[in-house]
Amino acid sequence: MGVGEEIFKMEKKPRKEYRNVERSKTALADGLVRLLLKGRPFAKITVSELCEEAGVNRGTFYNHYSTIDQIADAVEDKYLSALNARMQECDFASPESILMFFNNLNEYLQEHQNQAMAISRCLPAQFFDEIRHQLCKATCQGLESRCADYPNVHEISREVEVVAQGIAILYTELILGKSDMTYDEAAAACSGTLFLLFQSLAQR
Repeated sequence: MGVGEEIFKMEKKPRKEYRNVERSKTALADGLVRLLLKGRPFAKITVSELCEEAGVNRGTFYNHYSTIDQIADAVEDKYLSALNARMQECDFASPESILMFFNNLNEYLQEHQNQAMAISRCLPAQFFDEIRHQLCKATCQGLESRCADYPNVHEISREVEVVAQGIAILYTELILGKSDMTYDEAAAACSGTLFLLFQSLAQR
């Protein structure tokens, strides 16, 4: 075996180990989600129970985590990071792009409904506070960028905040299944409200 082949084999091992680590973490995260969706109370889930559900041994669990709470935090962080990335894909430059923002948001939320419901059962207050914060932040940034050229833009900050808070509350209710609206109806209502706000500001 030549030196180049030896180096190549040495380089492949860490990649394989990395894949194995990620596979184990994903299995544990998915296992926790399944247990929570089955109605198992988070506080009563044991390491042994989770490992059995995930198909890994206890040693694998403790190689990556000290407590089940750390897995719950990891699931939440991954969900929120992906949600934030999805919301950054669109701007509020036109009525079409505003609707696209909400359609993108809807697509992500519906695709990951199970994760959201599971997280809400172990970290409810923390989780929904962060979702509201992210939605408010994204909406405010979009509104402020759209309104940047308006005279006295600082005077509309409260209106922007009120609209953003309303959108965040609506989507929190949607995720929890407590809204009478569908996701499509929410997207149409929110984008229409923002468009009317822009028209109102333009006439001042």
